[in-house]
Amino acid sequence: MDFTKIKVSKGRVYLEYVERLKDDKIITHSIEAPDDALLSFSQSIKALKKDFLDILELDSLSPELLERVSIHTITLHYKDADRSIIISANIATTMTSGSYNVNSPLRELDASDSTQLVGLDTVKKIEKVLKEAQKFLDGDRLQGNLFIVDKKAANE
Repeated sequence: MDFTKIKVSKGRVYLEYVERLKDDKIITHSIEAPDDALLSFSQSIKALKKDFLDILELDSLSPELLERVSIHTITLHYKDADRSIIISANIATTMTSGSYNVNSPLRELDASDSTQLVGLDTVKKIEKVLKEAQKFLDGDRLQGNLFIVDKKAANE
């Protein structure tokens, strides 16, 4: 299973992933849930702010700019064994009470010969987001695990 889109926005989680079958067929699945993600899931996405600004070649050391960035979507593309990403975020404006949406350029996670490769630190952060998305898909939510059955209650 490979995630193709991970989005956390306005209290909702949207996951899109593909399942590759043995006969080279691909099945696409998606889930949209109003359930709150684990804090570790939200934090793993927020941890990408500096990386997002670095990809855009903006001042990632500016606390003011980091505060204005809100990552909401990670889109993954797969080609053979290589993965690439686009990170999407809202950046709050300073003169008005609005914000604008910005997509990073496509960047490689795995390609060994690419000049568009993200750093190892960013790859580790993306891997953490993927693990957190898998936990959410498996039922680990802020309010508890959806798939754990109380054995005592089940026997009654």
